[in-house]
Amino acid sequence: MASHFESIGIPLQNEQEYDEFLDRIYPQASVASLPAPDERYIVWSSGVGATLWIQQKANQGIVGMNPHFEGEGRVVARITALLEDDQRPFDGSIHAWALGEGDSDSPEDGCYPFLVDVPDFQRIKETVTSGQTVTLQVAAFAHELDVFASEAAYENSNNEGKPQFATRSFIPSGLFTPGGEESGPPQAHAIITGVVLKAQRRTVAETGASFYALLVETYGGTFDMVVAPEFGPILAGNVVQGQFWLSGRVTE
Repeated sequence: MASHFESIGIPLQNEQEYDEFLDRIYPQASVASLPAPDERYIVWSSGVGATLWIQQKANQGIVGMNPHFEGEGRVVARITALLEDDQRPFDGSIHAWALGEGDSDSPEDGCYPFLVDVPDFQRIKETVTSGQTVTLQVAAFAHELDVFASEAAYENSNNEGKPQFATRSFIPSGLFTPGGEESGPPQAHAIITGVVLKAQRRTVAETGASFYALLVETYGGTFDMVVAPEFGPILAGNVVQGQFWLSGRVTE
């Protein structure tokens, strides 16, 4: 399984490589201030969508870092909870219901519940609330992926005995166990099947490593998928199905 950093063209293998990479990119990064004067995010953008949200404390230096990918995908969702990480105060997640066309803001309406980890959680936690409808840009980092040439090819496959989900489907696997009961603690994981609207192989100049950036239409919205090159080639019109970690940001 490719790491989340490999999925956006940053194939770092150990702490020394991380430190050397951070030293190189630090002068290019911007500062995102937080209410606490001794805390801030350092944000680096690759120019090809891959971004890093670096967590910094004045008295401790860098205390964490989360990858993200900025893309065109959009999911309209109703927030049901903001989940803070007690062990890592910079980190947090949004639990929400995806809203399809015709869905209302009623608690009973929606396509499915899901969870996204939010790389700038400390920035947005005071500006969004439970019950609010927002637009999310969600980057799905592929852990496993199967690629099919077309919708017809997917529908005619048995996919080696795996469950045959609809061509556009979303299973919030981080919220449930295989038996269907709720799991805990919730995780920002999902099994997604969808149609590739756009596909590009992009290269991060600072590492020379490439990755696939996909815009995928699925049930409940469009998602940006980032995929290590080992899963390629991937083209527009393909159907993809896999297991993903979800990183999301509020866009409006």
